Amino acid sequence: YIGDHVVIGEDCIIGDNSKIESKVNLQNCIIGNDCIIQPNTTIGYDGFAFERCADTLELEKFPHYGKVIIENDVEIYANCSIARGSLSDTTIGQGTKIDALCHVAHNVSIGKNTELTAGTIIGGSTTIGNNCWLGLNSTIKNKLKIGNKVIVGSGSSVINNVDDEDIVAGCPAKSIKNKITINKEKLFLMAGQAEHDLVQ
Repeated sequence: YIGDHVVIGEDCIIGDNSKIESKVNLQNCIIGNDCIIQPNTTIGYDGFAFERCADTLELEKFPHYGKVIIENDVEIYANCSIARGSLSDTTIGQGTKIDALCHVAHNVSIGKNTELTAGTIIGGSTTIGNNCWLGLNSTIKNKLKIGNKVIVGSGSSVINNVDDEDIVAGCPAKSIKNKITINKEKLFLMAGQAEHDLVQ
């Protein structure tokens, strides 16, 4: 399905059974099967990357040659922005869900079955693992590595790498895994449902 006023650039491929809703703008991207892209989302434009000239201090734009690769069964909600890679590709793994008003910068790699809730911002060249949950309005600094099964609390600002299965919160974000009061085996299934009950 292709909705009203959708723009699809020449360098785009869209897989089977995918739904591209109204006013979506696609450039330089490959979208897999069974994906949903909600209205007003922009995918595949250049990221925000400038180098300052040593002599004049003027800003010179860094070129972008990569694509956005979206695997099967990904859902991207309204008003999101996903930048193409500069020298490599921006990739979003199978089954990942991205809520409204999220920004994914250039060269970011997101694993499988990860959730980005509304307002999440991911800086350029950051890697996020599989089965993660990023809370409302969380910010992930550029060039970080976030492991698998990581939970990031709402409103957190992550400025350091995060190990597998860690739980971080705060500004700057710090590990709170040792403060969790419920069965940790169930924690990742509950992420987003009762966040305020997870810590003392």
